[in-house]
Amino acid sequence: MALSRETGQTQALTSEDLHLQLRSQKPRRLVVFAIDTSDSMGDGPMTRMSAALGAIAALAARAYLNREQVCLITFRDRHAQLVVPPTDSVMRIRQQLDRLPVGGATPLAAGLRKAGQVIAQAKRKDPALEPLLVLISDGEATMALHPGADPAQEALDFARQLGREMVPALVIDTMPGHLPRSFMPQLAKALGTDCQHIANLQARQILQLIETTQTALSS
Repeated sequence: MALSRETGQTQALTSEDLHLQLRSQKPRRLVVFAIDTSDSMGDGPMTRMSAALGAIAALAARAYLNREQVCLITFRDRHAQLVVPPTDSVMRIRQQLDRLPVGGATPLAAGLRKAGQVIAQAKRKDPALEPLLVLISDGEATMALHPGADPAQEALDFARQLGREMVPALVIDTMPGHLPRSFMPQLAKALGTDCQHIANLQARQILQLIETTQTALSS
């Protein structure tokens, strides 16, 4: 009820009399890069890392305005490593340019497991978080997590788990086009997404794919 200034009597309020001011805030995003730095494709690791780090630095540069953080995971030899935890600091990204080892076998399963752990931890801190996994590899799974296990099957199992958890993913296959295709398309299918095949990877291509994927997820 409200008091009318004209009549001095109370009148019932209607929905047209009520105005609610809402402030919408963009949800926080986290882009988790999982990069293959094994030596299975010659100079492939350096090409992948150069392109990925360029894309990560560009994302971090605009992270404050976009409420976006980036994270870098590399996998090689027998392990996956969280090189840069979720951050919006360009400096923390650039400090890694000259200190990332490459070479060894390809533990794809370890990379996917580590990515899943990072995303789960970030979601616990912020349930409204919108994550995006960016997996970049030539698909040569050659190192299993458990002795005697099939490396490719292990990777598929972790990919299916992330798919069941509805983790959005962007899968980039860097296998040279003249060689037999890797099983990256199978990983992408297990994750519930498509596989993008780019043999000569560049930072701007990664950025374009990320923007396209995020736009599709938001629509």
